[in-house]
Amino acid sequence: MNRQVVARHLKSGDMRLSEFIKTAHALGADPVKVLADAVTEEKKKAPAATGAE
Repeated sequence: MNRQVVARHLKSGDMRLSEFIKTAHALGADPVKVLADAVTEEKKKAPAATGAE
């Protein structure tokens, strides 16, 4: 996977799961950890976004 393909994937707002996994591996990241971290961050933001605590 070349640099342009990775950049295109990172800039797009949406990608297929298989593309996400390939991109994460190309960047040397664990796709499961990336998703887990993203879920954790979204949970932190959710109460602030909805006004609930």
